Amino acid sequence: MFKKYVEEHGHAKVSLRFKYEDFNLGIWVSTKRRDKDKLDLKKIQLLESLLQWSWNPLEDQWNEGFEYLKKYVGEQGHAKVPLRFKYEDFNLGIW
Repeated sequence: MFKKYVEEHGHAKVSLRFKYEDFNLGIWVSTKRRDKDKLDLKKIQLLESLLQWSWNPLEDQWNEGFEYLKKYVGEQGHAKVPLRFKYEDFNLGIW
């Protein structure tokens, strides 16, 4: 089911409470991330083959924000980002 979702939506990013076709997909995904050390190699490889799969989406989001901030600082010469400022469709100000 998760693979079907990724194929339809082009990414593997789901929130914890996300339901897909009456299935608690967000909880399922969260459980797989938490139990990575208990999964066999084949299951790990299947998850990692999905578009935009991440074992740690919060860390990925932080790293993405930091890269945008570096670009912004390079262009503007400072890191005083207005609260609602978007940089290349990324909510940099909120980040």
